[in-house]
Amino acid sequence: MQSHGARLFVWAFALLLLVGLVVWMNSGYAQLDSQSYDYALALVSACSRQDEARVQRIANEIAERKLPNYDRRVILEITAKALAGKWEAAADSAFDLLKAQSQPAN
Repeated sequence: MQSHGARLFVWAFALLLLVGLVVWMNSGYAQLDSQSYDYALALVSACSRQDEARVQRIANEIAERKLPNYDRRVILEITAKALAGKWEAAADSAFDLLKAQSQPAN
């Protein structure tokens, strides 16, 4: 039979693992499909150059294309930052999105 202190330690450790797992699973970006990856790459360039017309074209194309919901949402969130004039934040987000891609998913 375990003592009260040992049981408390096990519960605290399990809770810590659970919290760590939740934080890890909700951090960063998920894999994009290959078409979305190409848009993200173009978005990095457009945001770095603060090219509003190009960002708007990307946003328009994304709105018209059949892309996975996650991909569409993430890319449109970044275009919204750029079109709101938050160029540095948009460029950072786009670059982080690309860094999270080990390779384009198929």
